[in-house]
Amino acid sequence: MQIMEQAKDSQCLSDEKKNYLSKISEYKEKWCLAFKKEEQILGIQTTSRLESLNSMMKSIISTKCSLTELIIRLIEFGHVKNSQEREEQKENELLKVVSKSIVLSHLKERYTDFIYAKCALNFVTALNFKSSKKKTNIYEVTPIDSTQNFKYSVEISEFSLCCTCTYFKQWGIACCHIFSVVNIAPEKLKDYLVFNKRWERNIDFQIDENLVNFLKTRLSEEINTSGTYFCF
Repeated sequence: MQIMEQAKDSQCLSDEKKNYLSKISEYKEKWCLAFKKEEQILGIQTTSRLESLNSMMKSIISTKCSLTELIIRLIEFGHVKNSQEREEQKENELLKVVSKSIVLSHLKERYTDFIYAKCALNFVTALNFKSSKKKTNIYEVTPIDSTQNFKYSVEISEFSLCCTCTYFKQWGIACCHIFSVVNIAPEKLKDYLVFNKRWERNIDFQIDENLVNFLKTRLSEEINTSGTYFCF
């Protein structure tokens, strides 16, 4: 707020404007930007991060807690939060390591940063699975954890890989099961990672003139029918 104080002492501002600055400084917490230089906030300028933290604290304490119980719960909450932060740090360090892989380097050059980030997470998740060859072009993917008994089938076709899960239908990119198979022979199978064309970096967007003309014609017919005048 040093700038505000300098402005109020300035000879360039009228008394009316100085009074205005004094009034709005009384509730500055409602309009000024809040940030922490120690943390990445990704441009967020709302109190959502603080509200999320308050929500977590409200879930473990209440007005019925004694002072001793309150202290104990806050200490336990601190341990949980620190544990979560350590896990996030481990994940970030792991992502830095796997980003040097041949597979992810290949994807980073071709697809957008958003899709690359999702692929990197799927690539890391794939480390929790193992792949075994069932036929010439079919692999069975199962969890390393023996307590989980589900399995998926990944087929290697002439130009791509296909998994029995529905992830590709939703996102149009490879799931963790496909990455598990690719990791068997990354140099050979990385070219089989074919994603939805809309995720490519340098996609050439071409307007379908026939579709545009068709829509204009339909719109004109609807407007003329309703008696509204409109021209393109």
